[in-house]
Amino acid sequence: MTIRLQLITPERVLAELSADHVTVRAVDGEVGIRTGHTALVALLADGGYVVSRVNGDYQFRCFAVHGGVAEISHDTLRVLAPIAVDVHALDVAAVTKKADAATDAKEKKWLSAQVEIAQRFPAPAGRV
Repeated sequence: MTIRLQLITPERVLAELSADHVTVRAVDGEVGIRTGHTALVALLADGGYVVSRVNGDYQFRCFAVHGGVAEISHDTLRVLAPIAVDVHALDVAAVTKKADAATDAKEKKWLSAQVEIAQRFPAPAGRV
């Protein structure tokens, strides 16, 4: 059995995939979610993340989220985030330069969080 993950921003559905395990960074810590998880609603941290492990192997996807809500019910995890980025698709060097050049403290913090998450959860070889 798998968990259905939906990552939704105001502009679009960023991801819709199946996973064996999902970890989200909530305001009060990390939450690991597997099939059969009890119903739960969690507030996501600014500069938080959603990491999904796909199909029992070590293929995974990682997304940086800037706040939002995660809701698990009946093996479906819905993440509603005002801003989310697929960190495996980022040009980390370009985002680092952008963060260094940012004058707005909130923007600098968000860009730095994306870089940190991309470095913590690098894309598996051959995957982007």
